[in-house]
Amino acid sequence: MNETHDKAIAEIWQLIRETQAEIKETQAEIEKLAQESKESSHRVDEKLAESSRRADAAIENFAKESKESSQRTDRKIRQLAGVFDHQWGRFIEALVRPNALKLFQERGIKIKYTFQRVTGQLNGHNMELDVVLVNDSELVIIEVKSKLGVQEVRDFLEDLTTVRAIFPQYRGYRVYGGVAGLEIVEEADKFAYRQGLFVLEVVGRGMIAIKNDVSFQPKNFE
Repeated sequence: MNETHDKAIAEIWQLIRETQAEIKETQAEIEKLAQESKESSHRVDEKLAESSRRADAAIENFAKESKESSQRTDRKIRQLAGVFDHQWGRFIEALVRPNALKLFQERGIKIKYTFQRVTGQLNGHNMELDVVLVNDSELVIIEVKSKLGVQEVRDFLEDLTTVRAIFPQYRGYRVYGGVAGLEIVEEADKFAYRQGLFVLEVVGRGMIAIKNDVSFQPKNFE
């Protein structure tokens, strides 16, 4: 009985030891797998982080290059627009000058001489008059724009107040103003009319007309 009991106990202990060994082995395997999983996860995180950094860098670089490209394009467009405006301005001036003499004579202003691009300076302030029409006592200054808006009219009105100071040879003259534009926006023509300015427009091939009605009384910009 004792022998059988001792044998059973021995077998149980052997089973326990084997089970413990298997448990340790299993735990070791689990720990190994967990470590490998952790390392793998860490590598994945590193790869994801690196991919994210590369993507961010690529996006930032693309945005920078796009901005620089856009700025270069904007500069070129502004340069081309400036050339375009300048050339159209010269073209309109060439139309206004030969037609203006007859047009203003018909309005009772007996123009004798016409000049184009008259320049003057006073105390560092430069002024260029696009088209100048003059007789012995009257002066008509015409501002020419390829695109005429309200702000361009305002700027011209301000210039008219300094004409006599910059061009003293016209002191004592009645000074009238006029604006001409290939394209007139913001109802700048109506605004100019209310300010006492003549408004000229291109009405046909090589033809310029005064839009103001015959009852219009120009302002003398003294």
